[in-house]
Amino acid sequence: MKHNKTNTHLKKGSVLFTTAILIGGIVTGVYLEKGATKMWGEEAGSFMLGLARNPQTVGAFAPCSTYTAVELSRFVVPYEDRKIRVLEVGAGTGVVTKEIIKRLEGYNYEFDVIEIDPDFCKTLYKRFGYNRNVSINAIDILQWAPEKKYDIIISILPYSNFSEDFVKSVLHKFTNLLKENGRISYVKTRVPEIMRRFFLRKRPEEYLRREALIENFKNKYLDEEVLILKNILPLDIIHLKVNTTG
Repeated sequence: MKHNKTNTHLKKGSVLFTTAILIGGIVTGVYLEKGATKMWGEEAGSFMLGLARNPQTVGAFAPCSTYTAVELSRFVVPYEDRKIRVLEVGAGTGVVTKEIIKRLEGYNYEFDVIEIDPDFCKTLYKRFGYNRNVSINAIDILQWAPEKKYDIIISILPYSNFSEDFVKSVLHKFTNLLKENGRISYVKTRVPEIMRRFFLRKRPEEYLRREALIENFKNKYLDEEVLILKNILPLDIIHLKVNTTG
């Protein structure tokens, strides 16, 4: 397991907003740890407690549901005649990771997992470190420099929570890491209107530029868009097919 210095690209919110996230993380974490894990997976409580400890590093407000994981990994389809290379970014505690491995088992594959939070990486290594085809890396995605390209990138990064410059850099990084006609599948949370107003009030110009940046990238390569309602916050799964020479 590779480690690197933890970094953050999140924009700072108000004290009240951050406090609300912390309280929600603690309450939900305790609740999920008691057994309500059918929708969010075995490590959902650990995710929420991790969010409560370090919201600036974690970024996401809630873990992905198992329904989200299934849809996100739908285009992870192994080849019969060659190795498939998969990259997951922002793995958290491994809800999506588990589903990806399930689809890859029995085939020839390399699976690189990126998660910037060291505590989450410890959880990931505990759950999946036995698998020699899986590499777990505690590193900022912008510092990841493999000597290979990927067939598919699965991203759970909550783009709407990051700075415009970071989002621009990540999208450029993804296209450079993909093979020709490779795929990107990522989540787009349907931000509640009260949160949208908060972002517009605090940073209206940057918020709108960032959203336009993400939307333009999506429209350029869009293959399919799927709404997931069975999640803590409803979200869209965006499936892209990227022509890297275009």
